[in-house]
Order: sequence, then structure tokens, then C-alpha cells
Amino acid sequence: MEKQNITVKVAGNILPLEINRYEEEFYRIAETVFKHKIEYYEKKYASMPRNTIIAMAGYDLLVGFLRNNNSIDCSEALNGLAELL
Repeated sequence: MEKQNITVKVAGNILPLEINRYEEEFYRIAETVFKHKIEYYEKKYASMPRNTIIAMAGYDLLVGFLRNNNSIDCSEALNGLAELL
């Protein structure tokens, strides 16, 4: 796997990363989505400290990931179909 060095800006921090070249798009999209989540929570909870805003954004994204991950798990449905057959 070919590695590549990129720089991303996450919560105001510039971070150098070494990644697999074929995964660069994931990192770029994640950078943009996380930025938008932080902006959303900055507007919604303007009086909260920055670290709380960042935590809320990360937590929100993780909940979304787990929802999506759970919806992909079709093992229960497949087991039910197997019993019917």
C-alpha cells in the first residue's frame, strides 16, 4: 500500500498525517464534516467552552456512525430468513 503525507485542520489544529493514498478522500471528507459539526454546535451553544463544543461534535458524529453501523448489520434478518427456509 502506497503511503502519502497530508495535512488536515481539525478543530483549529493543523495535523500532519501519513495515510494510505487510496483513503485520502475519506480524510478530506471527515475534515469537512467535523468542521461543519463544530460550527453547528458553536451556534447552538455559543456560551459553552470550545472543548465542550468539540466533544459534542465528536459525540454526535459517533452516534451517527453507530446508527449507520447498526443498520448495516443484517444478521438478525438473515437468521430469520434462514429459519423460514
